[in-house]
Amino acid sequence: MVIYMKKIIVCFIFLILLTGCGTKKKELDLDHMKRELTSITLDEVDYENLAQLLEEDLSEFTIYDTKEIESILGLTKNMYTHILFMTSNQTPQTYIVVEPVLSYQDQVEDQITSYWSNRYQNELNEATKQIYQNRLEQQYGNHFIYIAGNQTIKKLDIIKENKKKLFPDMIVLEKEDLENLGIHMSDVTSYLFAITDKLDTVEQFLIIETKKEEEVKNVIHNYFEDLEEKWKTKDELVYQLLKNRKETKLGNYLIYLVSQDNESAYQIINSYYQDV
Repeated sequence: MVIYMKKIIVCFIFLILLTGCGTKKKELDLDHMKRELTSITLDEVDYENLAQLLEEDLSEFTIYDTKEIESILGLTKNMYTHILFMTSNQTPQTYIVVEPVLSYQDQVEDQITSYWSNRYQNELNEATKQIYQNRLEQQYGNHFIYIAGNQTIKKLDIIKENKKKLFPDMIVLEKEDLENLGIHMSDVTSYLFAITDKLDTVEQFLIIETKKEEEVKNVIHNYFEDLEEKWKTKDELVYQLLKNRKETKLGNYLIYLVSQDNESAYQIINSYYQDV
C-alpha cells in the first residue's frame, strides 16, 4: 500500500513539473503593435490631403475658403464638419466633398443642389452645361460627394479610398517623456507610448508593462486628468474623446487608448497577445 501511494505521489509531482515546464508566457510584440495600430482606418474621408490626391497640379485649381464657401454655396461653418470645394480655372472640373452636421444634412444638400442649378442655368456653352447636368452625386457614409468633369468614377474611388486614420500622424515618445510624466523607467519592463502630432486633437495609445502597477496607474491617471482639464473648455469633442478613453489590463500590460474607436484598437491588441 505504501509503495502504491509513493508511486501516485511521484506521478503527481512529475505531472506538475511537466505542465509547469510547458507553461508559456504571453507577450505583445510592441514594434508590431505600433505598425498595426497606426494602420487602422475609419470609414471616414480624410480631407487633409484630398485635394492633392485628386489633382496633381493644384495651381490650375481654386480651393475655396470658408468665407468663399459661404458666399458661393450658402454654407456657414456651423453646417458642416469638413468640406473641400474646388474648381478648375480652365475647365468645368469641379469637386464638392462635404461632411454635414447631421442636423443640417437636408439644408446642405438643398444649398448645393441650388448651386448646381444656378451654374447650369448661367452657363452658355452647351457641352459644359451637359457636364454639369451629368455630374456624379453620391452619399458615402456621412459625406456628400459631387464631381463634375472627367474621370468622375476614378475620382470618386480616390475619395473613398482616402480614409482617415484612427491614430493619425503618431509620434512615438521616448523614455525621457515617460520620466517627465513621473514614471521611473527602472520600474518599466516594456512600453509603447505614441501621441498624435496634430495640435487640434489628442489621439494616443499607451501600452506599458511595469513592476509597480499601482504607482504607474496613479501617474497615468493624473496625466489624463490634466489633459481633460486643458480641453474641457477648449474643445468639447476632444474633451469627450479623452473622457471616453479605454483603460484596461491585458496580462501584465496596462493599456490606455484614446481614439474614435477604442474597441477596434483593443481587439487588434488582444489578437496579438500570444505565447512566446
